[in-house]
Amino acid sequence: MTNEQIHDYQSFPVCDTHVHLVYQDSLEKTIKTYRNIMEHFHYERIVLLGMHNSTKGCDPANNAKVLYCKSVMNAEETGRKVYAYGSLFHYWWISEWYRQGWDIDGIIEKTLSWHVSTFNTKSFPIQYELQDKIEYWLTKMGYRFYLSEISYPEKAKAGEEIEVAFVMENKGVAPIYNRLPFKFLLTNEDNTLEIETDIDICKWLPGESRESVKVELPTDMSQGTYQLCCVIGGGKYPVVKLATDTRNDDEKFYMADMEIVD
Repeated sequence: MTNEQIHDYQSFPVCDTHVHLVYQDSLEKTIKTYRNIMEHFHYERIVLLGMHNSTKGCDPANNAKVLYCKSVMNAEETGRKVYAYGSLFHYWWISEWYRQGWDIDGIIEKTLSWHVSTFNTKSFPIQYELQDKIEYWLTKMGYRFYLSEISYPEKAKAGEEIEVAFVMENKGVAPIYNRLPFKFLLTNEDNTLEIETDIDICKWLPGESRESVKVELPTDMSQGTYQLCCVIGGGKYPVVKLATDTRNDDEKFYMADMEIVD
Protein backbone atom coordinates (compact mmCIF):
# COMPACT_ATOMS: atom_id res chain seq x y z
CA MET A 1 0.00 0.00 0.00
CA THR A 2 1.35 3.38 -0.98
CA ASN A 3 1.96 6.65 0.82
CA GLU A 4 -0.70 8.20 -1.43
CA GLN A 5 -3.30 5.75 -0.13
CA ILE A 6 -2.38 6.49 3.47
CA HIS A 7 -1.94 10.26 3.28
CA ASP A 8 -4.68 11.09 0.77
CA TYR A 9 -6.49 13.43 3.14
CA GLN A 10 -3.57 15.87 3.43
CA SER A 11 -4.53 17.72 0.26
CA PHE A 12 -7.60 19.04 2.09
CA PRO A 13 -7.41 22.07 4.38
CA VAL A 14 -7.82 21.54 8.11
CA CYS A 15 -11.00 23.27 9.25
CA ASP A 16 -14.16 22.73 11.27
CA THR A 17 -15.62 20.53 8.57
CA HIS A 18 -13.64 17.43 9.52
CA VAL A 19 -12.70 15.45 12.62
CA HIS A 20 -9.90 13.03 13.46
CA LEU A 21 -10.92 9.54 14.59
CA VAL A 22 -8.26 7.24 16.04
CA TYR A 23 -8.50 3.54 15.14
CA GLN A 24 -9.41 1.75 18.37
CA ASP A 25 -8.88 -1.79 19.64
CA SER A 26 -11.00 -3.36 16.93
CA LEU A 27 -12.87 -2.67 13.73
CA GLU A 28 -16.20 -3.03 15.57
CA LYS A 29 -15.33 -0.39 18.20
CA THR A 30 -14.07 2.06 15.58
CA ILE A 31 -17.16 1.64 13.40
CA LYS A 32 -19.42 2.15 16.45
CA THR A 33 -17.65 5.43 17.26
CA TYR A 34 -17.87 6.48 13.62
CA ARG A 35 -21.62 5.88 13.57
CA ASN A 36 -22.07 7.91 16.76
CA ILE A 37 -20.20 10.80 15.16
CA MET A 38 -22.32 10.56 12.02
CA GLU A 39 -25.51 10.60 14.10
CA HIS A 40 -24.71 13.59 16.29
CA PHE A 41 -22.39 15.76 14.18
CA HIS A 42 -22.31 17.04 10.62
CA TYR A 43 -18.67 16.87 9.63
CA GLU A 44 -18.06 16.60 5.89
CA ARG A 45 -14.95 14.46 6.30
CA ILE A 46 -13.56 11.95 8.76
CA VAL A 47 -9.78 11.47 9.01
CA LEU A 48 -9.04 7.99 10.35
CA LEU A 49 -5.73 7.80 12.21
CA GLY A 50 -3.67 4.71 12.94
CA MET A 51 -2.18 4.05 16.37
CA HIS A 52 1.48 4.67 17.14
CA ASN A 53 3.05 3.64 20.43
CA SER A 54 6.28 5.57 20.97
CA THR A 55 7.57 2.94 23.39
CA LYS A 56 6.79 -0.09 21.26
CA GLY A 57 7.05 1.38 17.78
CA CYS A 58 4.49 1.20 15.00
CA ASP A 59 1.95 -1.57 14.95
CA PRO A 60 2.90 -3.67 11.88
CA ALA A 61 -0.79 -4.19 11.14
CA ASN A 62 -1.54 -0.48 11.24
CA ASN A 63 -1.76 0.40 7.55
CA ALA A 64 -3.81 -2.64 6.56
CA LYS A 65 -6.29 -2.26 9.43
CA VAL A 66 -6.74 1.47 8.88
CA LEU A 67 -7.27 1.15 5.13
CA TYR A 68 -9.75 -1.71 5.56
CA CYS A 69 -11.68 0.24 8.21
CA LYS A 70 -11.75 3.26 5.89
CA SER A 71 -13.26 1.13 3.12
CA VAL A 72 -15.97 -0.25 5.44
CA MET A 73 -16.88 3.28 6.57
CA ASN A 74 -17.10 4.63 3.02
CA ALA A 75 -19.31 1.69 2.05
CA GLU A 76 -22.00 2.91 4.49
CA GLU A 77 -22.93 5.80 2.16
CA THR A 78 -23.42 8.47 4.79
CA GLY A 79 -22.57 11.23 2.34
CA ARG A 80 -19.40 11.98 4.28
CA LYS A 81 -15.95 11.00 2.96
CA VAL A 82 -13.47 9.05 5.10
CA TYR A 83 -9.72 9.49 4.60
CA ALA A 84 -6.94 7.48 6.22
CA TYR A 85 -3.62 8.33 7.81
CA GLY A 86 -1.38 5.54 9.04
CA SER A 87 2.26 4.98 9.88
CA LEU A 88 4.85 3.20 7.77
CA PHE A 89 6.39 0.06 9.14
CA HIS A 90 9.09 -2.48 8.41
CA TYR A 91 8.72 -6.11 9.38
CA TRP A 92 11.95 -7.74 8.13
CA TRP A 93 11.92 -10.11 5.13
CA ILE A 94 10.68 -13.65 4.50
CA SER A 95 14.04 -15.38 4.19
CA GLU A 96 14.99 -14.01 7.60
CA TRP A 97 11.75 -15.30 9.11
CA TYR A 98 12.82 -18.73 7.90
CA ARG A 99 16.37 -18.44 9.24
CA GLN A 100 15.08 -17.26 12.60
CA GLY A 101 12.77 -20.28 12.82
CA TRP A 102 9.65 -18.15 13.12
CA ASP A 103 6.18 -19.60 12.66
CA ILE A 104 5.63 -18.77 8.96
CA ASP A 105 2.09 -20.17 8.93
CA GLY A 106 1.20 -18.11 11.97
CA ILE A 107 2.63 -14.93 10.43
CA ILE A 108 0.71 -15.51 7.20
CA GLU A 109 -2.59 -16.11 9.00
CA LYS A 110 -2.05 -13.06 11.21
CA THR A 111 -1.45 -10.80 8.21
CA LEU A 112 -4.58 -12.15 6.54
CA SER A 113 -6.56 -11.30 9.68
CA TRP A 114 -5.17 -7.76 9.30
CA HIS A 115 -6.59 -7.63 5.73
CA VAL A 116 -3.16 -7.44 4.10
CA SER A 117 -3.12 -6.26 0.48
CA THR A 118 0.56 -6.53 -0.45
CA PHE A 119 3.88 -7.49 1.06
CA ASN A 120 7.27 -6.29 -0.19
CA THR A 121 10.02 -8.82 0.48
CA LYS A 122 12.64 -6.57 -1.14
CA SER A 123 15.16 -8.31 -3.42
CA PHE A 124 15.96 -11.16 -1.02
CA PRO A 125 15.45 -14.70 -2.34
CA ILE A 126 12.86 -16.90 -0.66
CA GLN A 127 13.71 -20.47 0.27
CA TYR A 128 12.21 -23.12 -2.01
CA GLU A 129 10.76 -24.88 1.05
CA LEU A 130 8.38 -21.93 1.47
CA GLN A 131 6.93 -22.04 -2.06
CA ASP A 132 3.61 -23.67 -1.15
CA LYS A 133 3.11 -21.31 1.80
CA ILE A 134 3.84 -18.20 -0.28
CA GLU A 135 1.60 -19.34 -3.13
CA TYR A 136 -1.22 -19.90 -0.64
CA TRP A 137 -0.59 -16.43 0.81
CA LEU A 138 -0.69 -14.79 -2.62
CA THR A 139 -4.09 -16.35 -3.40
CA LYS A 140 -5.56 -14.96 -0.16
CA MET A 141 -4.10 -11.46 0.29
CA GLY A 142 -5.77 -8.40 -1.20
CA TYR A 143 -8.89 -8.75 -3.34
CA ARG A 144 -9.85 -11.78 -5.45
CA PHE A 145 -13.04 -11.31 -7.42
CA TYR A 146 -15.20 -14.26 -8.53
CA LEU A 147 -18.37 -13.86 -10.56
CA SER A 148 -20.66 -16.36 -8.82
CA GLU A 149 -24.12 -15.48 -10.23
CA ILE A 150 -25.55 -13.58 -13.18
CA SER A 151 -29.12 -12.81 -14.24
CA TYR A 152 -29.90 -11.33 -17.67
CA PRO A 153 -32.38 -11.72 -20.55
CA GLU A 154 -31.17 -14.32 -23.03
CA LYS A 155 -33.13 -12.50 -25.75
CA ALA A 156 -33.97 -8.83 -26.15
CA LYS A 157 -35.10 -6.35 -28.81
CA ALA A 158 -33.36 -3.20 -29.93
CA GLY A 159 -34.67 -0.21 -27.97
CA GLU A 160 -35.71 -2.33 -24.99
CA GLU A 161 -34.59 -1.75 -21.41
CA ILE A 162 -32.80 -4.75 -19.98
CA GLU A 163 -31.52 -5.51 -16.50
CA VAL A 164 -28.26 -7.28 -15.74
CA ALA A 165 -27.80 -8.43 -12.14
CA PHE A 166 -24.85 -10.32 -10.74
CA VAL A 167 -23.15 -11.43 -7.55
CA MET A 168 -19.45 -10.69 -7.22
CA GLU A 169 -17.70 -12.65 -4.50
CA ASN A 170 -14.48 -11.27 -3.05
CA LYS A 171 -12.58 -14.34 -1.84
CA GLY A 172 -9.64 -12.24 -0.70
CA VAL A 173 -9.26 -10.49 2.65
CA ALA A 174 -9.39 -6.85 1.53
CA PRO A 175 -11.22 -4.63 -0.95
CA ILE A 176 -9.62 -2.89 -3.88
CA TYR A 177 -8.68 0.65 -2.85
CA ASN A 178 -8.60 2.33 -6.27
CA ARG A 179 -12.01 3.05 -7.76
CA LEU A 180 -11.67 1.81 -11.32
CA PRO A 181 -14.55 2.07 -13.81
CA PHE A 182 -16.76 -0.99 -14.34
CA LYS A 183 -18.52 -1.38 -17.67
CA PHE A 184 -20.34 -4.01 -19.73
CA LEU A 185 -19.75 -4.83 -23.36
CA LEU A 186 -22.17 -6.40 -25.83
CA THR A 187 -19.92 -7.49 -28.65
CA ASN A 188 -19.76 -9.71 -31.73
CA GLU A 189 -17.69 -9.75 -34.91
CA ASP A 190 -19.49 -6.73 -36.36
CA ASN A 191 -20.53 -4.52 -33.44
CA THR A 192 -19.54 -3.54 -29.92
CA LEU A 193 -21.77 -1.65 -27.49
CA GLU A 194 -20.06 -0.18 -24.40
CA ILE A 195 -22.30 0.24 -21.34
CA GLU A 196 -20.89 2.53 -18.66
CA THR A 197 -22.03 2.01 -15.05
CA ASP A 198 -21.67 3.81 -11.73
CA ILE A 199 -20.76 0.61 -9.85
CA ASP A 200 -18.25 1.31 -7.09
CA ILE A 201 -15.94 -1.70 -6.96
CA CYS A 202 -14.32 -0.37 -3.77
CA LYS A 203 -17.47 -1.51 -1.96
CA TRP A 204 -16.81 -5.14 -2.83
CA LEU A 205 -15.62 -6.13 0.63
CA PRO A 206 -14.71 -9.75 1.44
CA GLY A 207 -17.84 -11.81 0.91
CA GLU A 208 -20.67 -11.36 -1.60
CA SER A 209 -21.74 -8.09 -3.23
CA ARG A 210 -24.90 -7.82 -5.34
CA GLU A 211 -25.16 -5.39 -8.24
CA SER A 212 -27.92 -4.56 -10.69
CA VAL A 213 -27.76 -2.33 -13.77
CA LYS A 214 -30.59 -1.30 -16.10
CA VAL A 215 -29.64 -0.51 -19.69
CA GLU A 216 -31.66 0.85 -22.61
CA LEU A 217 -30.47 -0.80 -25.80
CA PRO A 218 -30.02 1.43 -28.87
CA THR A 219 -32.96 1.42 -31.25
CA ASP A 220 -30.65 0.75 -34.20
CA MET A 221 -28.83 -2.18 -32.59
CA SER A 222 -28.28 -4.95 -35.13
CA GLN A 223 -29.81 -8.38 -34.68
CA GLY A 224 -27.55 -11.27 -33.83
CA THR A 225 -25.81 -13.09 -31.01
CA TYR A 226 -23.61 -10.98 -28.73
CA GLN A 227 -21.19 -11.83 -25.99
CA LEU A 228 -22.01 -10.09 -22.74
CA CYS A 229 -18.68 -9.15 -21.15
CA CYS A 230 -17.50 -6.93 -18.31
CA VAL A 231 -14.39 -4.80 -17.99
CA ILE A 232 -12.79 -3.46 -14.81
CA GLY A 233 -10.46 -0.59 -15.61
CA GLY A 234 -8.90 -0.68 -19.06
CA GLY A 235 -7.92 2.13 -21.42
CA LYS A 236 -5.97 4.67 -19.38
CA TYR A 237 -6.62 2.61 -16.21
CA PRO A 238 -4.97 -0.60 -15.02
CA VAL A 239 -6.95 -3.76 -15.79
CA VAL A 240 -8.35 -6.02 -13.07
CA LYS A 241 -9.01 -9.59 -14.18
CA LEU A 242 -11.53 -11.81 -12.43
CA ALA A 243 -10.37 -15.01 -10.77
CA THR A 244 -13.36 -16.97 -12.11
CA ASP A 245 -12.30 -19.85 -14.36
CA THR A 246 -13.71 -18.66 -17.67
CA ARG A 247 -12.55 -16.75 -20.75
CA ASN A 248 -10.52 -13.57 -20.29
CA ASP A 249 -9.51 -11.65 -23.41
CA ASP A 250 -7.01 -8.95 -22.54
CA GLU A 251 -9.25 -6.40 -20.84
CA LYS A 252 -12.70 -7.98 -21.13
CA PHE A 253 -14.17 -10.89 -19.20
CA TYR A 254 -16.81 -13.11 -20.83
CA MET A 255 -20.04 -13.50 -18.84
CA ALA A 256 -22.75 -14.95 -21.14
CA ASP A 257 -24.34 -14.89 -24.61
CA MET A 258 -27.31 -12.65 -25.45
CA GLU A 259 -29.39 -12.60 -28.62
CA ILE A 260 -30.85 -9.42 -30.10
CA VAL A 261 -34.00 -10.35 -32.03
CA ASP A 262 -36.54 -8.59 -34.24
